[in-house]
Amino acid sequence: MSTHTTGNIPAQDNELLAYSRLIESTCRLQQAPAEWNIDTALLQQLTDLNTAAKTAIDANASPETRSHFTVAAKNAAVAALHAFLSGFINYLLGNASVPDEGLDAMGIRPRHPVHHQPLPPPSEAPIVGLVTGQHHDLDIYFYKNQAGHPTTYLADPNHYGVLLQYRFEGATDWQQAIVTKKHHTLIFDDAAEGKYLQVRAAWLNPRLQQGPWSDTDRKLIN
Repeated sequence: MSTHTTGNIPAQDNELLAYSRLIESTCRLQQAPAEWNIDTALLQQLTDLNTAAKTAIDANASPETRSHFTVAAKNAAVAALHAFLSGFINYLLGNASVPDEGLDAMGIRPRHPVHHQPLPPPSEAPIVGLVTGQHHDLDIYFYKNQAGHPTTYLADPNHYGVLLQYRFEGATDWQQAIVTKKHHTLIFDDAAEGKYLQVRAAWLNPRLQQGPWSDTDRKLIN
C-alpha cells in the first residue's frame, strides 16, 4: 500500500485533492461509530477547503475558460489546502483515539514508538495587532511578545501557526481559521462598514494543540 506522511503529501492538484478527500471521508465515517474524537471545527475546515479546491480546480480545467484569474484562484485554494492538511495530519498522528489501522486506511504512515517527550501545547498567548484599511479590510498580525517581530514564531519548532477567531460585536458565534503566516487579511462587504470586529488568537503547535487565548481586541471596519 502506498503511504504518505506530512513530508510527502501529493504535489499534483488532483492527487492532493483525492488524498485530502479520502482523509475527510474516513474521518467523517469513523467519527461517530469509532469515537475518534476529532475536533469538529477542524474537520469542517477540511471539508470547506476540499470544496473550495475542487471548485477552483474544476473552473481551471478547461482551456476555453482558463485565465490568469482562474489559475491564481486555483493556486491559492490548493496552497491553502496543502498548508492545512500538513497540520491536520500531525493532529491525527498525535490523536490517541485514531488507531494505526485508521491512519493506514487514510494513507498516513502508522505511528511508531518514539523515545522523546511529547510536544506540549503552547503555554503563552500571542499578541495580536490589528490594522484597518479603507476598503472594509483588516490586517491581523501575530507577535510572540510586545517587543517581538511578527515572523519570530515561525522559527520556533514548537509553533505551527495560530487559531484565529473573530466576530462582529453582538454576534454569538465566532468564525475561525488556522493561519500559518505572520499575518492574515480579512475582507468584508459593504454591510460591515461601521461595525466593530472582535478578534482573538491562540498559538497552535505542530499537532494543532491549542495554547491560551490572547486578549480580545476590537477594530472599527471602515
